Amino acid sequence: MPETNHGREKILAYMEENGIQQLDLATLYGLKQEDLSKYLSGQNQSPKAIQVLTKIIGDFKIR
Repeated sequence: MPETNHGREKILAYMEENGIQQLDLATLYGLKQEDLSKYLSGQNQSPKAIQVLTKIIGDFKIR
């Protein structure tokens, strides 16, 4: 399974730079805020977490 540190850091930086709140992002992707928080903190690195993080990176073109 791939390591998610770099991607998570990029997403968090993008959120801060663009004033995006976790609750808003969770709502957009149909997730509980608690689940998204665990994905972004690295507490949950399940295949579902990786899928969501990959989708966010792709949708927002985070590089």
